[in-house]
Amino acid sequence: MDKKAKKKLCMICGIVEVETTSICKACSEKIRQEAVGEWDRIKSEAEKEIKKQGVPPQE
Repeated sequence: MDKKAKKKLCMICGIVEVETTSICKACSEKIRQEAVGEWDRIKSEAEKEIKKQGVPPQE
């Protein structure tokens, strides 16, 4: 195998990656979904706390 034709591996799951990114599309999508889910959880907790304080949440 030529040194320039070195296979790239996904940094998360280790499968051979054809594209130039360091994370495969499947892992990238999973990470994005986790981040969005975490954001939604934090937002809902913050809105609950604001309601406890008696301040109406901003839309």
